[in-house]
Amino acid sequence: MRLFDRKFLTLLSAYTSSNLADGIILLAFPLTAVAFGAEAWQTAVVAACTKVPWLILGLGAGVLGDSVDRLRMAQAAAAARVLVLAGLTWLLLSGSTSLILLAAAALTAGACEVVFDVAGQTLTPAIVQRANLVRANGYVSAAQNTSNEFVGPPLGGLLIGLAVWLPYAFSAAAYALVAVWMTSLHHTTRTVLSSIPEKPSTAANLGEGLQFVYRAVFLRRLGAYLFGVYLVFGVWIGLFVFYISTISALHLNPPELGALMAVSAMGGVAGGLTANLLINRLGEYAVLALGASGWSLYMLGPLISDSFWVVAVLMVAGSALGTAMGVASFALRLLSTPDQLLGRVSSVFRLLTWGSLPLGSLVGAALSVAASTSETMWMATGAMVMLSAVALVAFRGKGRPAQDPGAA
Repeated sequence: MRLFDRKFLTLLSAYTSSNLADGIILLAFPLTAVAFGAEAWQTAVVAACTKVPWLILGLGAGVLGDSVDRLRMAQAAAAARVLVLAGLTWLLLSGSTSLILLAAAALTAGACEVVFDVAGQTLTPAIVQRANLVRANGYVSAAQNTSNEFVGPPLGGLLIGLAVWLPYAFSAAAYALVAVWMTSLHHTTRTVLSSIPEKPSTAANLGEGLQFVYRAVFLRRLGAYLFGVYLVFGVWIGLFVFYISTISALHLNPPELGALMAVSAMGGVAGGLTANLLINRLGEYAVLALGASGWSLYMLGPLISDSFWVVAVLMVAGSALGTAMGVASFALRLLSTPDQLLGRVSSVFRLLTWGSLPLGSLVGAALSVAASTSETMWMATGAMVMLSAVALVAFRGKGRPAQDPGAA
């Protein structure tokens, strides 16, 4: 089966539109908090609210994804996000919004993201042959990074500079388009996605997914590594918008901050498109190990330079290596997991990654009160450098983990 057929292009379009909206509101929420006069720790908490649902709903969403029609699940989540952001738009237009309501909207939108992403991530293997998974995931990652980081943030910064409600209205329209695409895709893939061998209890489902990851040596090691990377990055990124807007010598306004994120996202696009080449040349383990080194460069840039382009170059290089790490880890998880466990294993890893981001941001918020914003960001950068050294020891060679017999 060729890769770029109608089904894959439709799914790719839905991913792109969803991530465009994600990129817009990911920057819009903390910028709105800053516009409301929030302090550093309050801004970090609002930013964390978009990812906190991964800690609460991540595993349950994976069980749901293995028990129901995944396309219906993705459709419902996209529709719910339309309602949430349309409601927030109305509140902002009426002048009735506070930091508490903003955080509540971020939490609700984040909960919808959990359901959509868990369902969406497991759709690719149903549409793409396993021989094309690495290549397909490279294109998906490039599309996601282009829309989420290259187009979304500058568009969000531009929109919020015009009116504080515009980013949320635009994102609501983008999610509506996602729901339409998922509806058109449902009829052509229903038989594949609705094939559920059995439906044991929720507790049994949760336990089976966790046990599978724990018993697989590679998956257990990979999970611990990714948890550390995302936790440390969460400390840094939760304070980034406040730091770059109010403390840094760059002192960027929303459109300028969006432009910096767009330039740095070119590294993510390059990393997604070249991940397969890097894996073939260096091996899966080496690409995984280089991920933390890349994020160390990304985090170091804004702290050591007041030059827009020096910061941008370091963030581009770091994003490229970090994205390649993500593509490698995602493809290897799919190749090491039985089809009937894809949703649960994906949710476990989403819990370890996206769930640790808000946890890190909350830790960063507390540390910024005890110390300072700059000192906290420097501590996080140092911790990422230490993870780079650990990863180079833990992931060596050009091999890949042995496939679990049940995943054949």
